[in-house]
Amino acid sequence: RAAVWLAISLGGIAILAFLVRCMHLLNPDHFYILSADSYFFHWVAQGVMAGDPPAVPPGSDSTYLLHSGLAYPLAYLAEAVSYVFGLSSEDALASVSKFLPPVLGLVSTGVLYLGAAKACDRRVGLFAALSWAVMYAAIFVGAAGYIDRDGLSVVLITIGALIFYLSKNW
Repeated sequence: RAAVWLAISLGGIAILAFLVRCMHLLNPDHFYILSADSYFFHWVAQGVMAGDPPAVPPGSDSTYLLHSGLAYPLAYLAEAVSYVFGLSSEDALASVSKFLPPVLGLVSTGVLYLGAAKACDRRVGLFAALSWAVMYAAIFVGAAGYIDRDGLSVVLITIGALIFYLSKNW
């Protein structure tokens, strides 16, 4: 019985986290990419999908394009979406660009629940996940329209903290 309520609670929090992070997509006058870095990553992903990654600007070192955030995974995900759903490259990239940040926010909410539940208990985990699902900074600064390192960084930092917490038992 408690497992059913836990599953319902986690499902509700996951749906809430995803929908709140997608709210910025409802305004038809608002472009789905919010940050200047995200425009760069979107541009690099367009080049990767076209088979022509952008050239290294004069004066930059050869690692310039290696620091492109989620551009390459974004391009590969868009190619997969294009293949599976038969979308054009531009439409697939737009779809992936719209929904990758909220999905990363959803994953970070789940990982935060797991970490807090392991460190304390289920109630603390649920409270932490609910707080992260509706927290202003987590939504508008890290997961709503930012196709850059913010969303991925939160997931990786949370997983790293969880690993260090679990490693004390080893």
